Amino acid sequence: MNIIALKDITFHYKAKKIFNKLNLCIQKGTFLTILGPSGSGKTTLLQLLLGRLQPQEGEILFENDLLDLQHMKEICSTIGFVCNLSGQYLTSNTVSSELAFVLENLCYPKKEMKERINEIAKLFDIDDLLDASPQALNCSEKQIVAIASALVHHPKILLLDEAFDGMNEYDVEKVFRILKKINREQDVTIICVTSHMEYSLYGKEIVVLKNGKVFLKGKKQDVLQEEKKLKQASLELPFIADLSHKLSYYGLVDKPIYNMSRMVKHLWK
Repeated sequence: MNIIALKDITFHYKAKKIFNKLNLCIQKGTFLTILGPSGSGKTTLLQLLLGRLQPQEGEILFENDLLDLQHMKEICSTIGFVCNLSGQYLTSNTVSSELAFVLENLCYPKKEMKERINEIAKLFDIDDLLDASPQALNCSEKQIVAIASALVHHPKILLLDEAFDGMNEYDVEKVFRILKKINREQDVTIICVTSHMEYSLYGKEIVVLKNGKVFLKGKKQDVLQEEKKLKQASLELPFIADLSHKLSYYGLVDKPIYNMSRMVKHLWK
């Protein structure tokens, strides 16, 4: 079942055309990575999904409801959004208040607010930061709070726009593990726009944008086999994917392995 459908989307900034009859369907419950060269429209696509930009032609559907003025508020209440700057814009006095902000706007009862804040803080291992000032946190912690804030109201869809910039490698790995758990157990659809090919390894599907169109789309393992086409889109295979393909060529692995720990265990058998 499609949770999002973009139909014949045309969008341009003045004379610069970004999308020309773009068509894209996104399945409910997927974990989708959107890749593409600079200027391919990755961020613009998310801004269209948020209703912050309007296409000149075409329509965007969320579970068959048209993203228009009539449905905008209802649809946006089911979406969480985090960009690379979200952690810098935390304005509340405490982390707890920051997490409560979305819930207050959606008029949640105080008891349920407290339960959801404690739940999401425990999940992201930030329960010891609830009384801290967001301004006192490091860059990774701020971004984790921003991601937790986007998920505290249990959205159907989470949109991530370069949301891991400025985070250390350990925290990126930790957050992706949590997001995979949420995607798997809560059926939250996650759409991750990134310029880091390595991050595509955490998802289920990949879309590559090029010249205003969907250039590649499919399951992660299928798209990562298209090395020549990825290079045409100015994208290089992640190291572990490149290694896996080479080992497969020499018969050392019988199927792609895109996890370093699993790769090491396999080779040491």
